[in-house]
Amino acid sequence: ASGEVKAFLIRIAKETAHLRGSGLIGPDGRLAQLSEADAPAIDLSDRDYVREAPDAAPQAYVSSPLVGRISGQSLFRLSRR
Repeated sequence: ASGEVKAFLIRIAKETAHLRGSGLIGPDGRLAQLSEADAPAIDLSDRDYVREAPDAAPQAYVSSPLVGRISGQSLFRLSRR
């Protein structure tokens, strides 16, 4: 992803006190960018928040609780396309 996208993700994470970070996943389900670090090559297409994200809907999808593959921490994800 571009530097502009990374700057946007960093700004969103900083402006939203309850977020630890933000990220961008490509249409193929691969991680494209993280706000807090360089994105490792990881396929997230099996995650419910990638598969179930609503197309062009105003609401976000809230994932089931899960353990992050990168952080190893318990978390949930919000997603939309």
